[in-house]
Amino acid sequence: MMGSFKTSYVLDVYLQLFEEYQSTTLNLRVLWRDNIISMDQEHMKFVLATGFPKFWRGKSQKERMELFLGEGIFNRDDEHRSIARPFFARERISDFDVFERYSARTLGIVSSLEARNTACDVQDLYGRFTLDTASEFLFGKNLDTLMDGIGLSSPIADKTFLEHLADSTEDTVRFQPLDHKILFRLSSQTACTLTYITYFLAIHPDVAQKLRSEVLEHCGPTSPPTFDHFRNMKYMRAVINETLRLFPPVPLNVRESRAAPCLLPPPDRTYFSDQRPLYMPAKTIIMYLPLLIQRNPALWGNDADEFRPERWIDQESIAKYVANPTMFTPFSAGPRICIGQNYAYNQMSYFLVRLLQQFDRFTLATEFQPEGSHPPSEWKGRKGRQSFEKIWPSAALTLYVKGGLWVKFHKARL
Repeated sequence: MMGSFKTSYVLDVYLQLFEEYQSTTLNLRVLWRDNIISMDQEHMKFVLATGFPKFWRGKSQKERMELFLGEGIFNRDDEHRSIARPFFARERISDFDVFERYSARTLGIVSSLEARNTACDVQDLYGRFTLDTASEFLFGKNLDTLMDGIGLSSPIADKTFLEHLADSTEDTVRFQPLDHKILFRLSSQTACTLTYITYFLAIHPDVAQKLRSEVLEHCGPTSPPTFDHFRNMKYMRAVINETLRLFPPVPLNVRESRAAPCLLPPPDRTYFSDQRPLYMPAKTIIMYLPLLIQRNPALWGNDADEFRPERWIDQESIAKYVANPTMFTPFSAGPRICIGQNYAYNQMSYFLVRLLQQFDRFTLATEFQPEGSHPPSEWKGRKGRQSFEKIWPSAALTLYVKGGLWVKFHKARL
C-alpha cells in the first residue's frame, strides 16, 4: 500500500481494497491494531450524525493535529464550536466589501499575466487570495500575501473574529491557537475548490460559457454581485456543488470510537454484502472517505465520475439528494458541520462573478507543470476519472493539485 500511494490516483488504493473484498467497510489491521476504513454512506452518517455521541476526534488524531496546528475547535469535542458560530451569521458573511477588495487585487494580477500571455499557477494565487481575505475578515489583519507575492454589549457585526472570541470566553490558553487554525481551514478549503473549479472551466469550455452567460444576465459586465444575485444564480451553485462532489477539500477524515464499543448500522447497498450491523470496538480509529462516497455509482448513477453540474438542477437528481443528504458532505455533517460553509459559498461565488465578468476562456498550460507532476501513463488503462484526468489530484490535510494548476486566462472581448 505504501508503495502504491506514491503513484496512485487519490484514494484509489483504498477503492481497490473495497472492490476486491466487495465491502464498503473494512478492517485493515495494520501493525496489530484495528484500523477501520469506510466508504459506506450509512456508516459515515452514523459516525457524523445519528451515532455522534459514540465517537470523538480521538487521542492520537488530536495529538497529531495539535503538534501541527495547536489546540482549537477542530480538535475539540465539546461546546467550544458554539462560541465561534454566531460570527458566521448571515449578516457577517453577506458583507462583501472584503471580497471585492481582494478579488480586485487578484484579478489585477491575472490581467497583468494575461497581457503578457503568461501562465499562472492558480493554486498558489487562490491560496494567497483566500488567505488575505480570511485574515482580514476574521481578524482585521491582512497578511498581505498577494503583495509578495469588548464588552458583550457591543454588537457582533462591529467586531473582528478574535475580538468576538476574546469576549466570549476567558479560556485564553485554549482559544489562543484558534486564529491560525480557523484561518487555515477556511482559506485552504476555499482555495482548493476555486482551483478545481478553474480546472473544470478549462476542460469544459461549454460550462464556462454557460456560467458566464448566467453571470452577465444577473450582474451585467461590471456590477458587483449581491447576496440576492447568488440566490438566483442556480447554475453557479450547481458548478460549485459538482466540483465539491468530485473534489471535496477534505477527501478523508478520521474519528475514534469512545470508551464503549458500539454497532455500526447495516451498510448501504453498494455491494450485495452481509446486511448485518458491524461491531465497532472501543477506542478504535475509523477513517471515512467522502471523496469515494461522493463518486459512488450506487448513490450517484453510472455517470458518477463525470463533471455534470446539471445534476444539481435536474429535479430527479435533487430528489435523491434531498432524501439522502449525507451522500454529499463536503462540509461534513451533524453537530460538527463546518460553521464557515456559507462564508465559503459566498466568497467563491463572488470571486467567480468577478472573474467571469472579465474572462471568458481558460486553458491549461501543462507545459509549465514541474517534472513528475503529470498524470502517470498507467492511469489511462484504469477505470474512473484517472483514465482521463489531466492533472494529478493529491491529498494531504486537504486536497491539492500536484505541481500546481497552471492556467492561461483569456480576456473577454466586448
